[in-house]
Amino acid sequence: MSDFIEKLNPSMFLRINRSTIINTNEIKEVISEGQGDYSIKMNDKSVFSVTNKYRSNFLKSTKIR
Repeated sequence: MSDFIEKLNPSMFLRINRSTIINTNEIKEVISEGQGDYSIKMNDKSVFSVTNKYRSNFLKSTKIR
């Protein structure tokens, strides 16, 4: 998965957990689950969790914090 994400445009794609890379243009909603946890709802209504390992990069890239 690490090799794959390096080939993608970093301004459009983010890894949010060990098995998920999302297209940031398809984010519908970012949901704060409390205690620093976040879920991402996509335009197709799928929902993914942002894990601790990828949270900092996600927040920085999406300019949430």
